[in-house]
Amino acid sequence: MVLAFMWRLPQDRLLDWIINTGIEARLVKVACMGLDERHLSQTLSQLRPYFTKLHNQFGFHVCGEGGEYETLTTDCPLYLNGRIDLGDTRVVKHSADVYYLQSANPHLEPKDTTTNSWNDVCTSLSILDSLEYYEQDYPRLESVHDSTQLSSLAPLSTQCYENTAPQGGRAAAAAGLWTPSTTAATTTTAGYVAMSNSIDV
Repeated sequence: MVLAFMWRLPQDRLLDWIINTGIEARLVKVACMGLDERHLSQTLSQLRPYFTKLHNQFGFHVCGEGGEYETLTTDCPLYLNGRIDLGDTRVVKHSADVYYLQSANPHLEPKDTTTNSWNDVCTSLSILDSLEYYEQDYPRLESVHDSTQLSSLAPLSTQCYENTAPQGGRAAAAAGLWTPSTTAATTTTAGYVAMSNSIDV
């Protein structure tokens, strides 16, 4: 299992990764200037050039992290037996500049399973083998053995990072309201990074 953290990544690059891996994600809600009911049900792939235009004009977040849009994944390589067909849909206007798609009869559309196998979709994708983005947000924990900070990530090593709340985390922890979590990051000889989180509330 590989868990990938994606904050601080260039969002245009991340969006291209999503599209190039064969994910068919369709817009089911829009809530910003430049997007309206005409864009509902279109895929990220179809809208990619338009997203770039909106970004250049208004600072639009191409991955929708500002709430600009919501998507539903209707197909991807992991869907071995079928894809989601939205069926009959209608557009609902929630408020000014906010529209969402409502489906009356969504259903699964079978795929040709003779050409699909688990091995076909388990391909090797590009990964980040550095904790540079993570280290910018969270300080390293001191080693419990020698009170020194853990060294740079090395093959077959494990490092822990303090994962405190963004605001008032230390004060809340000191008051006993919560316990900071730790994140262990392990690299294998193949260069993969596995992240695991634990938190006590």
